[in-house]
Amino acid sequence: MTSGANGRTPGRPEQSRQRDRTVRRRRRRRRSTLFKPIVYIIMVAVMAAGISVFFKISHIEIKGNIRYTAGDIIAASGLKEGDNLIFINAFQISNKIFRQLPYVHEATISRRLPDTVVIGIEESYPLASVAFGAGYYIIDKNCKILEKTDRSGSIGTITVKGIEPILPKVGERLALSQEAHHKVTYLSELLTAILSRQMQADIGDIDMTDSGNAAFSYLGRFTIELGKQEGIDYKLEQLDEVLSQLSAGETGRIILAADREPHFIPN
Repeated sequence: MTSGANGRTPGRPEQSRQRDRTVRRRRRRRRSTLFKPIVYIIMVAVMAAGISVFFKISHIEIKGNIRYTAGDIIAASGLKEGDNLIFINAFQISNKIFRQLPYVHEATISRRLPDTVVIGIEESYPLASVAFGAGYYIIDKNCKILEKTDRSGSIGTITVKGIEPILPKVGERLALSQEAHHKVTYLSELLTAILSRQMQADIGDIDMTDSGNAAFSYLGRFTIELGKQEGIDYKLEQLDEVLSQLSAGETGRIILAADREPHFIPN
């Protein structure tokens, strides 16, 4: 091994400098690792502070409401001027409105920068009524109870017979015993089909006594027997075909089925 004049091995100073550079790089990385989260937290805090100062709600716009006033809906939402537009929870607001205002079928919440909340309302249609105790309960196509009223208040709705509600409560779905619960599903499907075809004005009552053969009165002249809960839309199409072949003065029963031809039995 060759040594220099001072007796030290060549290259040692260079190795020392490399070690120093490595140590400095590690220190810089450690400082960077520590500072990055701090910088991020500061940036988030600054942004949050900016958002909290700006984007204050100044306007609450209500669309689609008929039964309820804008004031009713705003009060149910819990929103108020000065709330932060960015931080509002649309899902919670929608739920508040739905729970407190029974006729609201759906409430959609949207933001319009810089300062406006828009609440879109879709209201339920009071389609049918169920007698229980001394009152009548108005329901929509989904069997949601919209209000409790008396006989006069139920006029204009389809009377539903053959079901016994259990502890009916406004704002909740009609509840029956476990053995009869399937009647609610059947009734809801039938009411939905009736409303979609705009038949409600021509129907007097719906009889759910026999869930294997639901029936309704129609046009003041016919009893329509639907059989089991299947093919409701198809059966109502069959009904149109049968009626087109009958004269204006005829009355009777029309028996509909998903797996065979409809049958008319005159009175």
